[in-house]
Amino acid sequence: MPTICVQDLAKELRPGRGRHATTAILAVVALVLRIAAPVWAAPLTPGPELMLPAALMLMPDTPVTRSTGVWYADYALAERVYGVGDIAGMTDPRISRFVQALVGLRPGPETGVSALTRGRWRQVYGYDLFQITSEIYTDGAGAPRQAFGVDVGRLDTASIAHVLAAAGYTRSAVADDRVLVRAPALSSGLPHAAMNAVALGAHRLVAGVLPADVIATSLRLQNRSGTLGRDPGYRALAAALGPVQGAYLAANVPPWPFKAPPGGHQGARLHRFGRYAVAYQEPRPGRRFMEIALHYARGRDARADASTLRARLRHESLLVYGVPWTRLTSAVSVAARGTVLVLRLRLARSTPPPVWQDAVVEGDLSILSR
Repeated sequence: MPTICVQDLAKELRPGRGRHATTAILAVVALVLRIAAPVWAAPLTPGPELMLPAALMLMPDTPVTRSTGVWYADYALAERVYGVGDIAGMTDPRISRFVQALVGLRPGPETGVSALTRGRWRQVYGYDLFQITSEIYTDGAGAPRQAFGVDVGRLDTASIAHVLAAAGYTRSAVADDRVLVRAPALSSGLPHAAMNAVALGAHRLVAGVLPADVIATSLRLQNRSGTLGRDPGYRALAAALGPVQGAYLAANVPPWPFKAPPGGHQGARLHRFGRYAVAYQEPRPGRRFMEIALHYARGRDARADASTLRARLRHESLLVYGVPWTRLTSAVSVAARGTVLVLRLRLARSTPPPVWQDAVVEGDLSILSR
């Protein structure tokens, strides 16, 4: 039987792989079919699934979350599209289809995706990705990264609290949430540093590198205040995108995240937009879409930029893949919906599903530069 490193699956479900993504992902899927490591399976409990508007209500509205951006994933939706669900471990015969459902997404460091192949995360922390239905998280900023995220799903929070306490976490309470904290460990690396502090609510956990971030987020959620979901711009983006398996949302604030392509743009300049989103939608297996949504202060600016972006998609390239947008897509629609401009790109059959996240992570959304 071939061996597989416990980090392999994490690397293929996370960003930054560029043009070699598809080959590596298919190799992991083939290896997963032959994994036979036993995994302890905790009983599943009912849990919520969050669509994007509800997920934004779980992420605090801070300068870091706005500038660094937040990542969202709806694993339950991805599983339904591929006809899988309630998978408890890597030995499930449907595991390859589960992996296929998730290769277009970007699990956060607190999901336990890095240890799925051996079940190690569940043994140490009391849960893993198989029990999560939806999540929203930020990579944090600075060095070391200060990532934290909010996960919901079929989580047995009492069991998680017991496992963490046995592992040396100190218990305390923040209003109605149980908070468990350990001395900062692996502060310069992820994913394990993302579990220095954990706040547990009903079918929900908040995990992060810094206990202060976790406690502040826990209080915001219990008080139902100070979240991105209360911002009209983020709400408008979520409404325009509709149901998506994955998304990245951020504010267009200095330093501007978009660099012009070599030689600049032909044609008109874009108007200033305040927030943007890049998303992934797969309504049925193999029918994949990348969506880009821009939120403007004025609807007429959104309408004016529609023709400009159509032209850029016809004539410009995604530099990280080294190919024109016309080769990555098989159909394109651009439409203004109130103050939001939405680009819906149907991905060509040869285009890797993670193209949307690679474009974000590699800073290669040059079509959005002014």
